[in-house]
Amino acid sequence: MSIAGIRDALKSTLGNVSALKHVYDTAPEAVNELPAAIILPVSGMYDDSRANMEHRFQLTVLVTMSPGHAAAQDTLDGMMAESGSGSIKAALENTTYLTTGSFYSHADDLRVTGYSRYGGIEYAGAQYIGVIFDITIWT
Repeated sequence: MSIAGIRDALKSTLGNVSALKHVYDTAPEAVNELPAAIILPVSGMYDDSRANMEHRFQLTVLVTMSPGHAAAQDTLDGMMAESGSGSIKAALENTTYLTTGSFYSHADDLRVTGYSRYGGIEYAGAQYIGVIFDITIWT
């Protein structure tokens, strides 16, 4: 199991989401290209009886407010859809890359379990419209 490997695989997979211009697999000091996604591990639970682990990641998606709040929300809504080329959930759970690529050299399964904090999000001193996805990964 490698946290860095999981982050790399998530970044590579999210690169296929048409609405995202940049994916950060570590916390950037500033976000320069939008829409952007930031991948961060937030917690984990060891299961010594089964020799595996559950990891929880947050994927923060940020969109610029400059075209207007309605346009920013439309962009986010597409990424929050359950399916489609702009869907975060579909990209992570259904992509061929996850079933045949390097993700499974680092983990056994992945689920996008929900989202929260839809609306105004501050990051590195700047204001954005955004949403945070919750991702659970089992290794």
